[in-house]
Amino acid sequence: MKKITIIILLIFIIIVSALIGGELGFLVYKQVFNSQKESLNALSSSVIQSVFASGEVFDVDNKKIILVSDLDVSNRVIIEVVKETQIYYYIDKDSNNFSPKNTSIEFIKKGHKISADLKILPNGNLQAKIIKILNHID
Repeated sequence: MKKITIIILLIFIIIVSALIGGELGFLVYKQVFNSQKESLNALSSSVIQSVFASGEVFDVDNKKIILVSDLDVSNRVIIEVVKETQIYYYIDKDSNNFSPKNTSIEFIKKGHKISADLKILPNGNLQAKIIKILNHID
């Protein structure tokens, strides 16, 4: 009879420990999630006008740019480009004129070095407000 009592007591302790561990894990997850949500809300608020990113264009299409740092693809951001995005280039290799010129996303190529003023959207995506192309690619 003592063996059965000990086994039942051990099973009870294991079940209670699992429930307590699960609840603690859930509370930690909830706290981290709420903290991230608060940070995202703050960064996407109208108080934060823009953030800044720079790097090399890894890929580009008509609506997004994948920007990497030192061709490290694991360290990348995806930037949404919208109709209102202003895109400039500064180097005209033919005339050596360094004044900014308006252009479109079609001008941006893989390998361009760019800097971008970004808005963080409420869903966490990055939207380009201004993109500056910093080098010329033949």
